[in-house]
Amino acid sequence: MQPESLVVFGPMILFGLCCLVLTLAFIFLIIYLIKKGKDQAWTGIVVAKKFNKSTDMDDNTQDNYYFEVKLDDGKTRKIAVSSKFYNEIAEGDKLKKEKGKLWPTKI
Repeated sequence: MQPESLVVFGPMILFGLCCLVLTLAFIFLIIYLIKKGKDQAWTGIVVAKKFNKSTDMDDNTQDNYYFEVKLDDGKTRKIAVSSKFYNEIAEGDKLKKEKGKLWPTKI
Protein backbone atom coordinates (compact mmCIF):
# COMPACT_ATOMS: atom_id res chain seq x y z
CA MET A 1 0.00 0.00 0.00
CA GLN A 2 1.35 3.38 -0.95
CA PRO A 3 1.67 6.09 1.72
CA GLU A 4 -0.54 8.45 -0.30
CA SER A 5 -3.46 6.04 -0.29
CA LEU A 6 -3.05 5.47 3.45
CA VAL A 7 -3.35 9.23 4.01
CA VAL A 8 -6.50 9.35 1.90
CA PHE A 9 -8.24 6.14 2.96
CA GLY A 10 -6.89 5.78 6.51
CA PRO A 11 -9.29 8.28 8.14
CA MET A 12 -12.26 6.83 6.20
CA ILE A 13 -11.41 3.31 7.34
CA LEU A 14 -10.95 4.48 10.94
CA PHE A 15 -14.29 6.34 10.84
CA GLY A 16 -16.02 3.28 9.37
CA LEU A 17 -14.60 1.04 12.09
CA CYS A 18 -15.75 3.46 14.81
CA CYS A 19 -19.27 3.50 13.34
CA LEU A 20 -19.30 -0.29 13.16
CA VAL A 21 -18.21 -0.62 16.81
CA LEU A 22 -20.88 1.84 17.99
CA THR A 23 -23.59 0.11 15.95
CA LEU A 24 -22.65 -3.32 17.28
CA ALA A 25 -22.56 -1.99 20.85
CA PHE A 26 -26.07 -0.56 20.43
CA ILE A 27 -27.39 -3.84 18.98
CA PHE A 28 -25.87 -5.86 21.84
CA LEU A 29 -27.40 -3.43 24.38
CA ILE A 30 -30.87 -3.91 22.89
CA ILE A 31 -30.45 -7.70 22.86
CA TYR A 32 -29.23 -7.63 26.49
CA LEU A 33 -32.21 -5.56 27.66
CA ILE A 34 -34.73 -7.80 25.90
CA LYS A 35 -33.08 -10.93 27.33
CA LYS A 36 -33.03 -9.40 30.81
CA GLY A 37 -36.75 -8.62 30.55
CA LYS A 38 -37.59 -12.12 29.36
CA ASP A 39 -35.56 -13.77 32.14
CA GLN A 40 -37.62 -12.14 34.90
CA ALA A 41 -40.59 -13.87 36.51
CA TRP A 42 -42.85 -12.45 39.22
CA THR A 43 -46.41 -12.13 40.49
CA GLY A 44 -47.94 -9.18 42.27
CA ILE A 45 -50.95 -6.97 42.89
CA VAL A 46 -51.58 -3.63 41.19
CA VAL A 47 -51.58 -1.04 43.98
CA ALA A 48 -51.76 2.07 41.79
CA LYS A 49 -52.47 3.02 38.20
CA LYS A 50 -50.47 6.04 37.07
CA PHE A 51 -50.78 8.21 34.00
CA ASN A 52 -48.78 11.21 32.95
CA LYS A 53 -48.67 13.33 29.85
CA SER A 54 -45.37 14.77 28.72
CA THR A 55 -44.83 17.54 26.20
CA ASP A 56 -41.58 18.22 24.40
CA MET A 57 -40.28 21.54 23.11
CA ASP A 58 -42.15 21.09 19.80
CA ASP A 59 -45.49 20.75 21.66
CA ASN A 60 -45.72 17.04 20.84
CA THR A 61 -47.47 15.18 23.65
CA GLN A 62 -46.92 11.63 24.77
CA ASP A 63 -49.14 9.66 27.14
CA ASN A 64 -47.31 7.41 29.59
CA TYR A 65 -49.17 4.64 31.40
CA TYR A 66 -47.74 2.53 34.16
CA PHE A 67 -48.68 0.44 37.18
CA GLU A 68 -47.16 0.25 40.60
CA VAL A 69 -47.18 -3.44 41.45
CA LYS A 70 -46.48 -4.86 44.89
CA LEU A 71 -44.68 -8.13 44.28
CA ASP A 72 -45.20 -11.26 46.37
CA ASP A 73 -41.77 -10.73 47.96
CA GLY A 74 -42.88 -7.29 49.26
CA LYS A 75 -40.98 -5.12 46.78
CA THR A 76 -42.73 -2.52 44.64
CA ARG A 77 -42.07 -2.20 40.93
CA LYS A 78 -43.20 0.34 38.32
CA ILE A 79 -44.23 -1.25 35.03
CA ALA A 80 -44.84 0.72 31.83
CA VAL A 81 -47.83 -0.61 29.89
CA SER A 82 -49.84 0.14 26.76
CA SER A 83 -53.03 2.20 26.99
CA LYS A 84 -55.09 -0.87 26.08
CA PHE A 85 -53.64 -2.97 28.92
CA TYR A 86 -53.93 0.03 31.27
CA ASN A 87 -57.69 0.22 30.59
CA GLU A 88 -58.18 -3.55 31.07
CA ILE A 89 -56.61 -3.68 34.54
CA ALA A 90 -58.00 -2.24 37.78
CA GLU A 91 -56.27 -1.55 41.06
CA GLY A 92 -56.26 -4.74 43.12
CA ASP A 93 -55.92 -7.05 40.10
CA LYS A 94 -53.21 -9.67 40.25
CA LEU A 95 -50.57 -9.77 37.50
CA LYS A 96 -48.14 -12.50 36.58
CA LYS A 97 -44.99 -12.07 34.50
CA GLU A 98 -43.75 -15.44 33.28
CA LYS A 99 -40.15 -16.16 32.37
CA GLY A 100 -39.71 -16.03 28.60
CA LYS A 101 -42.44 -13.42 28.04
CA LEU A 102 -42.00 -9.67 27.75
CA TRP A 103 -45.28 -8.52 29.31
CA PRO A 104 -47.32 -9.53 32.36
CA THR A 105 -50.82 -10.98 32.15
CA LYS A 106 -53.83 -10.71 34.44
CA ILE A 107 -54.53 -13.77 36.57
